[in-house]
Amino acid sequence: SQSELSLWVPRVMGSFMAVTSLFMFCIAWRRRQSGVFHRLAIGISSHFFVTGVCLLYGPLAVPKEASNATGNAGTTATCTIQGFVFYVSLLASLFYYGFGLCVYSYVGVLNNFDKTKILWIEKWIHTLVHIYPIATGIILASLGHINNTGLGYCFPLKGDPLECTEPHSDIDCVRGPSSYSQFLALQSFVVVPYILLILFPTVIMIVLYRKVKKQKQEGNRIYFIEAKDLKYQSAIYLSVIYWCVISILVVKILLFAGISSEEYIGYTVFMAFNVSLFGLFTLLSYRYFTLHGSTHKATTTAVETTTKDGGNNNIIVNNSNESTERITEGNPTNRWSFNIFDGTNASGDFADFVHEGDSEEIQEDTQEHVRASEVTPQT
Repeated sequence: SQSELSLWVPRVMGSFMAVTSLFMFCIAWRRRQSGVFHRLAIGISSHFFVTGVCLLYGPLAVPKEASNATGNAGTTATCTIQGFVFYVSLLASLFYYGFGLCVYSYVGVLNNFDKTKILWIEKWIHTLVHIYPIATGIILASLGHINNTGLGYCFPLKGDPLECTEPHSDIDCVRGPSSYSQFLALQSFVVVPYILLILFPTVIMIVLYRKVKKQKQEGNRIYFIEAKDLKYQSAIYLSVIYWCVISILVVKILLFAGISSEEYIGYTVFMAFNVSLFGLFTLLSYRYFTLHGSTHKATTTAVETTTKDGGNNNIIVNNSNESTERITEGNPTNRWSFNIFDGTNASGDFADFVHEGDSEEIQEDTQEHVRASEVTPQT
């Protein structure tokens, strides 16, 4: 029954969200100094953890006078606070993943994850992903549009009492949308950003793929990542946001189609289940991009130096515009890994070289090699 659903559905989903997001947060926190990608992961996991906590609190925030609830012990104020925080945190976590990561990937790949060229984007991502959720959340709360959903938690765009926003209802709303038509019109607060969450990252990753593929077709080595790897990794990244957002859009379409309240509750439970899986899939995606990448072999340039005894000594130095690897004479060949969100794999060795190995440091490395050769000449 609906009363039973309102008791266990939010708590089960909230527990699952909290555990997966906390696990992701702990991993990202340990790596927060390694790059922007990990700090964006902290933003995603933090908001999703808050979302889980809101669901764990569940019907305790629902006004105790509400008729469509079980275990409710709250007030209108607690309901509004829960719905506002839930709404802002859920949208912010989706915006971090859907908007923030694709923009960072675009800037990062096109600049080969050079820290001096990509760090500026981080502050803008952290700021912009919060503007829409907070602004619209304040508007909805001030208009009294955050109310009991009938599923054990409060969320925007529902009326009070719950039946007042059903089709052909003759019950007047005390709070929230005043009619069913207004209720449908207000769904744009959710539908429009969710459509953008599908279209925007898809377009960005397609444009990025075409840029990388074009430089390969022209025979230029500009970007470290291969086009085929970018395509495969983009599919993994986009599949997570597709899974979550498409289920939400399907329920909204069915709502516009005029399904009954009983059917709507069933579809909403299915949608909420998919949203709770977003935390797990995001965690798996984060782990994948932390540990996997695109492996390449370098194009190197030989620098000839002269030792004290007059012998020649070749030092092989990486060409940062054309290669992804540095090889020094006498050392075994190393291979380095890149992906769409990080300059290197988890080892981080090449990150130091890419981000710090500019022309001056390459010269310093060469000079150190020369000094070593003067002490121990090599043939």
